[in-house]
Amino acid sequence: CDAIEQPPEAYGQSNFCGGLAGDECAVMGLQYLLAPAGMDTLRANKSLFATPDALVLLGTQIRCDSDEPVFTTLFHSPVEGLESRDVKAGETIRIGTVTIQLLCDAQLIVETRKGSYGDLNHPERAPAVPDKREKWFHNYERRWAYLIVNHGIRPTQGRYGAIIYPGQPVDLKIQHDDNHHRVDA
Repeated sequence: CDAIEQPPEAYGQSNFCGGLAGDECAVMGLQYLLAPAGMDTLRANKSLFATPDALVLLGTQIRCDSDEPVFTTLFHSPVEGLESRDVKAGETIRIGTVTIQLLCDAQLIVETRKGSYGDLNHPERAPAVPDKREKWFHNYERRWAYLIVNHGIRPTQGRYGAIIYPGQPVDLKIQHDDNHHRVDA
């Protein structure tokens, strides 16, 4: 009802969030609001459509009053053999086993990430077993790809769109704890 006064904006408050799922398809939408007290406010309308063949990501009315650039990450994954580049709307790219069709301009950022699980977690959460604890603090180095949309500084009508088609090569095998291989979906 319009006569009811809305509460002041607050951190993580959203006026709408909902979804619907059927046997094979689902849809989700939300009005995203991030407004920490005394900090810049970020708003966005976000939708996700899931079908047996693809995920469709749509975002509209992305706005923020920050003096810093505002980005949306459409996809990220460890990779080999890709280089950073601009990707134009309508272009289709492959990242690992995933194919992504862009409905807007984006940037593929590829960088080397270094660190350990211990760098990302509290040391007290490390496993007690010595060989697992050693792996917890082992430094790893890996190439990562990020497919991002740069909405710029202080966007008022930012948007994004992408269709993600999952796929996996026939030879994808994962070794499990019991030392056997199987193809996982």
